[in-house]
Amino acid sequence: MRAASLDASLLDTELSSLLLSPLHSALKFFHVSFLSPFLKHGANFKPTFVSNYDPELVALLRLALWKVGIWDNNASYGSLIQNLYYRTIRMPSCKLR
Repeated sequence: MRAASLDASLLDTELSSLLLSPLHSALKFFHVSFLSPFLKHGANFKPTFVSNYDPELVALLRLALWKVGIWDNNASYGSLIQNLYYRTIRMPSCKLR
């Protein structure tokens, strides 16, 4: 891996963590209510939406960044900052005789 693509990967990781922290802080007050009958009476712990669905939130955020970045622009945001693009190399077709 070249240094520029490694830097682009680090920039993408930082962008996803930067976008994930406000999402976590916005959703931390939503409690999952379907588990409340199973909790002991008087228990102060109520599971939050973030604690139960954190992997799904991360996957959804990464999917959104992939769609907006690589699908639409052929480069992730870290790659766009460094002017790196993905390209498709096609082999020339050979004709059968």
